[in-house]
Parts: sequence; structure tokens; C-alpha cells
Amino acid sequence: MTRMQRLVRWLPARTSPSRQAAITAGCVLAGAVLRFALEPLIGGTAPFLTFFPAVIVAGIWAGTAAGAATLAIGAAIAAWAWLEPARAAALTGSGAASLVAFLSAGTIILVCIHLLRTAAEMTERARAEAALIAQETQHRVGNVLALVQAVARLSARHAASLREFEERFHDRLRALADAQAAAGGTSDLPGDLSALFRAVLRPFQERIAMEGPATRVAESDRAMLALLIHELGTNAVKHGALSAPEGRVSIAWTAGPDIQITWAESGGPAVQPPAREGFGRQIARSAFPSRRGEVRLDYAPAGLRCTIKLEAAGRVPPG
Repeated sequence: MTRMQRLVRWLPARTSPSRQAAITAGCVLAGAVLRFALEPLIGGTAPFLTFFPAVIVAGIWAGTAAGAATLAIGAAIAAWAWLEPARAAALTGSGAASLVAFLSAGTIILVCIHLLRTAAEMTERARAEAALIAQETQHRVGNVLALVQAVARLSARHAASLREFEERFHDRLRALADAQAAAGGTSDLPGDLSALFRAVLRPFQERIAMEGPATRVAESDRAMLALLIHELGTNAVKHGALSAPEGRVSIAWTAGPDIQITWAESGGPAVQPPAREGFGRQIARSAFPSRRGEVRLDYAPAGLRCTIKLEAAGRVPPG
């Protein structure tokens, strides 16, 4: 534990007004009683002697306002009881100078206490924020590593050669990297569907039409959605609508309690269901837990149609 952390723990938390008033009254009373007790020893000298610790205790334990109240009340009591002329309504000469000196010194003490408390609180707040950022970064890195492992495992399972594995693995990671870059250089994938689709389908988006309201997808679903859309785009370029000059792809989505996304291909070669389950179908089958979404593939002869249902994360604010 650092010195600043020990200081923060030693300083009491900010108190309620009633507690501040009670501490102020207690400190003033203690200072006055102790000063009266010392009068046989010191007489009328050092009239403010016992009120300095009262101001310090009130300022530390109840805050600057309580310290200032203790300073003012203590000054009034000491001035009335011990400054010359004693118990007078007005002060002159050395008595007034002593009162001004006490008020000035007490103010300086309270300012120092306030600055110390503020610095300690700011330091502790910054330490807590840094710990939270480190925890969130660790969580995000873990998610990215888990996703990379899943992509590598599935790519290796369906690759006929090492070269094919390298090419597919590189392309799929690049799709995720492009989507993350669209978020402005952060580790977050774009939450807006339109931005996410544009990032993933950037190499061939000229032949893809998109239509739908500004809608956000849950952060937990963005990576798998980006991977699924990239796989659909890659297959469309290799075997589907985008492999033909007149082929087109339409992506439309609606938003409500759930998001429904429809990927529809047209103008390409006749579609036939694949003989074996490849990477794309595995992603489609296992991309989202059933409680959060589902994916359906329809291999219609006129063109592949994929329907994706997800939980909505909320509408994007306009403007």
C-alpha cells in the first residue's frame, strides 16, 4: 500500500451536515473548556492556544466548512474572554492584531487540509480508474485470443493444405482487424450495423446494397457477426452472386426488440447446397447462443439467402 493510499484510508469520508455540526460543536467546546482549564497557568496570554488543534481536528474529520465554523466561533469566544480589553464589544491595538493573526493562520491551515484531502481523493480515484482499465483490457485481450483460437481451429479443420490454411486464416483475421480499425483505432468493433458491414465488406461493397435503420448490436455479438458477414461475402465472391458480373448482394435489417438481418444474393450462378459442412456453415450454426440469436441459411436456386436474428443493443441516437 502506498503512502497516498494510507492517507486516503486515514482521512474520514465526507460527512453529513448534521455530523459536521456535531463535530464543530464538540471541537469548539473542547477548545474552550481546555483554555479555561489552562487559565490558572497562563492567564490571559495565548488566548487562541487551544483553538488551533480544534480547528485542525474539525477540518480533518468534518471538512473545510466545519473547520471554518470552528475557527470563527473559537475566535469569537477567545476574543471575548481573553483579549484586552476583556469581555468588550470591540478590540483595539494588540488584541485586534492577535485576532487577525489567529484567523489568518487558521485559514492557511484549512486551505492546506483542503488541498491535501483533494489531492488524496484525486489520486485514489485515478488509481481506481487505472485498475478498472487494466481489468477491462485484460478481459478484451482474453476475448480476442479466444476468437483467434476458434478461427484457427476451424480454419485448420477445413483446409486441404497448409497454404490454404494460411490464406484463409489470414483473410479471416484481416476481416476482424478491418472492422476494429473502423472503430477509430480502438479495440472495439463498430456497434452500428452499417459501419460494421462497411468495414467487413470493404473490398467488394460497391456491389452490395445496404438498407436499414441506425441500429446497434450488442458488444458480445459483434465479433461473431463480423466473422459471419465476412464469410458470406467471401463465399459470394468465390461461388455466389459476386462471382458473376451481374451478381448483386442485398443486406437489409429491421430493428425492434430483436434485430433481423437478411443477406440476399441474386444474379449469380445457380445455388446448390454444399456437400459438406464448411467453415461458413459452422459459423452460421454456432455463431450465437440460442438464447441470444439464430442464423438460418436458405440455398434457393436463385441465390443464397441468410437470415440472422439478434438481440438489439438499442437504437443509435440521431445525428
